[in-house]
Amino acid sequence: MFAGLPVAAGAATLTNGAGDGKVTMGVTGTGAFGGAANVALGATDAFYDPIGSTGPAATTYESYLYLGFGGVRINVGTLSATITAQSATSVTSSFVSSGLTFVLL
Repeated sequence: MFAGLPVAAGAATLTNGAGDGKVTMGVTGTGAFGGAANVALGATDAFYDPIGSTGPAATTYESYLYLGFGGVRINVGTLSATITAQSATSVTSSFVSSGLTFVLL
């Protein structure tokens, strides 16, 4: 994990290692990452470390999961989610929206 990437409760750090060619990011239980709005939720940018002397840099402005119900779009990134399992490269979580329970794998 890169130093200086805090991840709050309800978020997880995903990484495929450290060093050249690797990616590290903090993702919330609803799949949000990147962008200042997500930082309060515990997310971070996706940091890619290219091969060579160039250090890691942010790669994504922001990413959210959206759901549509009858023409209404819901930003799931603002909902409370519970992370139920995680590894270095995957997260499983669940949340409720409009009376429906969703499980993200």
